[in-house]
Amino acid sequence: MILGMVIVILGLVALIVALSFTAVARSDGKLQGQTNGKIVDISYYPEGFNKGLGTEEAVDPSYPTNRQQHIAATVYAYVVDGVEYRRATNYLINEGAAKKKIGQECQVRYNVNHPAEASIAKRGVYKTIATVLYVVAVVLSVIGLIVIVIM
Repeated sequence: MILGMVIVILGLVALIVALSFTAVARSDGKLQGQTNGKIVDISYYPEGFNKGLGTEEAVDPSYPTNRQQHIAATVYAYVVDGVEYRRATNYLINEGAAKKKIGQECQVRYNVNHPAEASIAKRGVYKTIATVLYVVAVVLSVIGLIVIVIM
């Protein structure tokens, strides 16, 4: 019975994560503008970077950053109406792989009303991840309920 409950809880967790990916996919619809950009740097603190707080060194030294885990986000630069913007990706990769991307060109999609809102993630990635997680959530929940009934 406990095993069944644990499986159902894992299914609920997968559902919650799927819902968050669905929300991100829907907000991605605001990114109608498109331009070319370039990977120019890496950041160990992408959330702060995108909020204009700078690097992890600019925050409280006790704040945990990703530098210790050697994972980083790539920082890309793009120009809209003569203004240069810099954003960090929302996903983290191995620090070495991130550094190798510096200098590469990328397609940037941005919000035409607020050009600082942008993404270099491919369209549909969030929807695909959400769909897979919904399937996993349903399967885990059904298996969990079967285990609870059997025991």
